[in-house]
Amino acid sequence: MRMNFFGLDGLTHFVNEMFKRGYEVKRMRAWGGDDVIRNSGLDVSNAEEVAYQGLNYEETWVVFEHPTADSQSAKFMLTGDKWCDVVPVADWTFKRNGTDVIKEVYDELREIYLKIWEDSK
Repeated sequence: MRMNFFGLDGLTHFVNEMFKRGYEVKRMRAWGGDDVIRNSGLDVSNAEEVAYQGLNYEETWVVFEHPTADSQSAKFMLTGDKWCDVVPVADWTFKRNGTDVIKEVYDELREIYLKIWEDSK
């Protein structure tokens, strides 16, 4: 039986937005070094599965690669704090020179999901 994690919808939306921008998930490593893709038999083209397994391992670094742009990585982290888990991307590799795609996507979605969370109170 699968658990329903708070923030799973927001994180799935995040991964889908990265896919729409031409990024693919190439690597996922859990906090202890586990290879999430290999250990879970994960289909990295399925945004919901990427998000679910990223949260299932509680703290997971995910590498997104693009054929014509720099790769970027993000840490998906389940904290148990609803405010922090609205879109549970806890950290990422930002770009000083160029477009920080993860920040763009995160900022857009954070605004949407914070409003949903606030409206649900």
